[in-house]
Amino acid sequence: MVGEIGRNDYSFAFQQGKTFEEAKTLVPEVIDIIKNAVKLKSFYMFRRVVNLGATQVIVPGVFPLGCFPSYLKDFKSNDESAYDEHYCLKEFNDFIAFHNKYLQQTIITLQEEYPRTTIVYADYYDAFKWLLYNAWQLGFDATSTLEGCCGNSGPSRTSASSVDGCGCSNIPQQGFAEQI
Repeated sequence: MVGEIGRNDYSFAFQQGKTFEEAKTLVPEVIDIIKNAVKLKSFYMFRRVVNLGATQVIVPGVFPLGCFPSYLKDFKSNDESAYDEHYCLKEFNDFIAFHNKYLQQTIITLQEEYPRTTIVYADYYDAFKWLLYNAWQLGFDATSTLEGCCGNSGPSRTSASSVDGCGCSNIPQQGFAEQI
């Protein structure tokens, strides 16, 4: 399995104030890194997985970042049209959908290049959204699905930065520890 690659690259770009169009210029490079990772055993050892005989490779896409509490806080908008019906930021999710589609097309190319190896796409994006949209059926409080347990707490929980996390003095500790 090749790890989820790209999320940190895009997060850094957005935190630096890059626009969606500017971030889209990064997608081919990020996908190329993923493509090379499929061919490599690890970034550190630089051995080719496929050429070493791997017969099955899983390549995950990126989660819908527009639903992450840190994004909802850091990129909060007063424009209600910026959000979808589940209060996720549409532009971020559209951007990630673009990345994931590009990745899927690359996987098809890789599969053609290595016909004896099964290379499949793991759809983290739709799996995450399904869990989010069906949280109440799974026993979760559907009203708090976009809130973090502490730090990175979503749009209205704290004024702390998303770089602050659990255990920081300015972060209210919420969630599991309070419930014990």
